Amino acid sequence: MTNCNLCGSVYLYLIVKDTKTGEEELNALWLEVEILTDIKYLNRKIPPKVSDQFSDEANKAIENLKDLNQRINNRNDVRSLFRMQRELKDESEMSPEMYLW
Repeated sequence: MTNCNLCGSVYLYLIVKDTKTGEEELNALWLEVEILTDIKYLNRKIPPKVSDQFSDEANKAIENLKDLNQRINNRNDVRSLFRMQRELKDESEMSPEMYLW
C-alpha cells in the first residue's frame, strides 16, 4: 500500500508487465513513473529525463519507459516502411524517394 501524493488517498497499485498491447504497458509505466516521481505528466509523448532528484527506482522506471517508447516507435516505423513498400509494389516503378515527395 502506498499514499498517493497527488490526491492523498491510500491505494494498492500493481504494474502489470505482461499486458496485451504495448500501449497498455506504456500506460502502466507512465503511471509507475508518475507515482515514483510524485509528478503528474500532462504530455505523455516525451518521457522525463533521469534526474538526481528522483529515486533510483524512479530513474529505472524512466529508463524502462524510454526503452518501451523506443520499441513502439521502431515497430511503427517498420510497419510504415512495409506499407510504403507494398504500395510501391502496387504502383510499380516509383522509387521510395519519389514516394516520400
